[in-house]
Amino acid sequence: MDLIKVGKFIALKRKEKNLTQDQFAERLGISGKSVSKWERGLNLPDMDKLDKICEVLNINFIDLLNGDEVSLTSDKLNDMSFIDVIKYYIKKSKKLYILIIFLILLICISLFSFLFMINNFNKSQVYAIRSLDSQYEINGYLIFNQDRNIFILNDLSFQGEVVGTLDEPLIKLINVFITYEDKKLMSYTENVEDSKSNQLSSVLDSLSFSIEDNKQNNSNIINYKSDLSKIKLRFEYLTFDNKTECIEVDMTFEEIFSNNKILY
Repeated sequence: MDLIKVGKFIALKRKEKNLTQDQFAERLGISGKSVSKWERGLNLPDMDKLDKICEVLNINFIDLLNGDEVSLTSDKLNDMSFIDVIKYYIKKSKKLYILIIFLILLICISLFSFLFMINNFNKSQVYAIRSLDSQYEINGYLIFNQDRNIFILNDLSFQGEVVGTLDEPLIKLINVFITYEDKKLMSYTENVEDSKSNQLSSVLDSLSFSIEDNKQNNSNIINYKSDLSKIKLRFEYLTFDNKTECIEVDMTFEEIFSNNKILY
C-alpha cells in the first residue's frame, strides 16, 4: 500500500469538498494533526474511521485504500459488502496478500516449534555409569527418553585377588540384571559353556550389551530418576560344578547430557 498516494488522494477529495483540514477533522471527531499525518503519508486512518471518511468525501473503500479512482461502477459498489470490498482490495494488492500468507506460515511454524519444544524439553538425559566396587569395574551409559530407558554396558571387568588363580570361578552361564530396590527390571543372559575361556574375568571382559525397557509396553515402569542410588547391577552365574553365585554391584551415575537448552 502506497501511504503517500493514499494521503494525496484524501487531500484531493477534501479540497474538492472545500474543507480545511480542521473542518474535515471536526466532522470525523479527531484532531487536525491526524488529518495532516494522513495527507503527508505518515500513517493510515484507523479502521473505525474508514466508513466516516468515505461518507464525508463521498468515495468508496476501494478508492480510499487504493488512493485512486477505480473502474467499479457505483451500482456494483452498492451491491458489495464491506467484506467483499476488502477482499477485492486484497486481490488488487498482491504484495499485501503475499505478506499475509508469509505471516500465517511463520505463525504456524513458530507454533509447531513451540509445541515441539514443550513436549520434548528436558525429556532426555544421559548418565555415565561407573562402579563403586573395587573388584568390579563398570563403564557404560544410562539413557532416559520418552519411549524407553536404555542401559549400555560396554566395559565389565573382574579384578579380584583370585583372578588368574585356581580359585577363580569357572562359569558356564551368566545372567546380568538391572535392579531397583531389589526388583529385577531388565536382564541379559549369555551361555558361555562353549567359550574358549570360562574364567569369570574373561567372560566379563567379553561382555558388551544393552538392555532396555519400553515404556509403551510396560505400565509398571519405574521412575529411576527419583533415586538413582537404588539402581544396582546384579550378576548371577552358574559354575561348572553347578553352583549358583550372586554378586550385586553399587554404581554411580554422572549426568553428561540433558536436552534442557534451546541452543547447544
